[in-house]
Amino acid sequence: MQDIEFIRAGFKHADDGIRVIEYKLGRQAVSARCAEVAIREGFARVVATGNPLSAEVRPAPAQPAAEQAPAMPQTMGVLHPSPDQLTIEIPANWRELPWPKRRVLAASVSEFPIRTAEEAERAITAELSRRHAE
Repeated sequence: MQDIEFIRAGFKHADDGIRVIEYKLGRQAVSARCAEVAIREGFARVVATGNPLSAEVRPAPAQPAAEQAPAMPQTMGVLHPSPDQLTIEIPANWRELPWPKRRVLAASVSEFPIRTAEEAERAITAELSRRHAE
């Protein structure tokens, strides 16, 4: 188990591959795999290592609306592109790519996790707009 703090709402994970748990904002003890995915997707950050809160997932305490993490922006743009993002080629026919390839492409040019085709399209078009504006 690992202590992490969920900083964005909406993260769902099934450790057993069957029973899906939606995690609330705040600190919780979760499996190592859940922590890995939540952190990689930008939903959580590491709070501490060792000595987990408990073996059970506990609900996070209620937080005032002002302290909750902001929702994902509608533009899905890249705020500060890395040098790697500048060299990623976006093919002219990117809209015709199969969904898995489009998702990987979108994730490589965005700071936000890509979960839907609409998010992928917003991320890629935002990156193309940013490149054309330069």
